[in-house]
Amino acid sequence: MKSLFRVSCLWIMFLMLMFSVFGFLSTEAHAATTVPVYRLYHPKTSEHLFTTSKNEYNVLPGYGWWQEGIGWYAPKTGKEVYRLYNPKSGDHHYTASKNEATVLTNQYGWKYDNNRKPLFYSGGNVNVYRAYNKKLKRGSHHFTTAVKEYNNLP
Repeated sequence: MKSLFRVSCLWIMFLMLMFSVFGFLSTEAHAATTVPVYRLYHPKTSEHLFTTSKNEYNVLPGYGWWQEGIGWYAPKTGKEVYRLYNPKSGDHHYTASKNEATVLTNQYGWKYDNNRKPLFYSGGNVNVYRAYNKKLKRGSHHFTTAVKEYNNLP
């Protein structure tokens, strides 16, 4: 009976070890292929800001932004997503359309943010929804991975 108990304990310990090792490996693999996209909110402008820069995420609360955590994990490859900035309105805009970015920067005074480099990439299995509120002068676009939030905004 003692040997059966010992074998059972060893088997349980082996399974626990395997789960922890494979859990660690999947976390490592996830970190190697994705980047966190941090979400911030500014109560005076009602704007949400997204960044992949941990430094930007940590510095912006000194300028009135509230940290909201990680919005999602974006892949490190895929379709480029650009962040644009409008110096007149102070608004940020995100687009995977190179044409939309060109029109906004050439005709409407928007500027490329992030040194004209993609902020993150689109792909994988997480949908990011974009909603537009024409009544707002600032922060008129909202981006979320939560379909419930997207459906409740209108």
